[in-house]
Amino acid sequence: MKRFTVLLCAFALVISAGCDSPEEAPEPAEGQQEEMAQQEEEPEEEPEEEVAAGPMELGDLGIIAEVPPGAEIGEAVVGDGVMVQGPELLVTVQEAADSHDAELADAIERFEDMYSAESVESEEFDNGWLVTFVNTGGAGENYWVQSYRTIGETSYYCETTAPSEAHQENAAALCRSLSASS
Repeated sequence: MKRFTVLLCAFALVISAGCDSPEEAPEPAEGQQEEMAQQEEEPEEEPEEEVAAGPMELGDLGIIAEVPPGAEIGEAVVGDGVMVQGPELLVTVQEAADSHDAELADAIERFEDMYSAESVESEEFDNGWLVTFVNTGGAGENYWVQSYRTIGETSYYCETTAPSEAHQENAAALCRSLSASS
């Protein structure tokens, strides 16, 4: 491992020694100059929308959730859902997949088996369930929220794996608040 680190440092030194100042950097080829100018003119992607506290539409999902002040609603990193991110909050909401347990007992059993879940707490609603639990991984404690809700004709999955109990509580509050949009 030490040999690799030394080689990596030496390589970085050789690369950085090639150009000591911007004046010594090679000029881009003629075709590249036009392309670089176009890239500079193109607008950057719009940032996620920061919203005020209260009930907010969750993208194109057709549902709303109570979000805290300063939260942003954007596209989920994975899947077709949305990600709500804010102070002590990061939660993903998406249409439920076949792999998501519709029954609370099945979900709890899976979480205990798969994640060695501890401090499992659950709530049942007329239209689904919510489970919170903690597990310990390589980076310490993880605070989980998993929720399955059927709203109208569609089932939704709301979830997070959080670094703190405060994040977990905020995510659980958002998942509890899911309801049909007007």
